[in-house]
This record gives sequence, structure tokens and C-alpha cells, in this order.
Amino acid sequence: VDAFGKGPAASYAGVNFHPCDYDANGVVNANDLAELLSVWGTLNPGYDLDGDLAPGGAELGTLLVGWN
Repeated sequence: VDAFGKGPAASYAGVNFHPCDYDANGVVNANDLAELLSVWGTLNPGYDLDGDLAPGGAELGTLLVGWN
């Protein structure tokens, strides 16, 4: 399991890793945004990037910067 508690870590092999590529498909897009919004404001350290344990604005900003 990877650092986000999802799938095997090997699923990132050969793919450009981005911390907001929540579905590990190699791109940051609407699917990842939908996943982030589904856990917005909850205590969910698997989606947390800024250390407050809750996905929110910092994670959204990082996701948008990595959008491709």
C-alpha cells in the first residue's frame, strides 16, 4: 500500500508521481479533483499534504498547480 493508503506502491512505477494524483493514473485531472472534494474538510491524513490532517485549500492549490 502506498503512502496514501491506496493500492500497491508499485502502481507508481514508470509514472510521473504527483502527490495529488489520487487515482495513480499518471495525470492530475477532474477525477483527482472529485476525489479530493469527496473528502474535503474531513480528518483524512491519506489526502493531507500540509500536516493539518484535513484535505482543504492547500491540497486544492497543489492539485491545481499539478493539473495536466
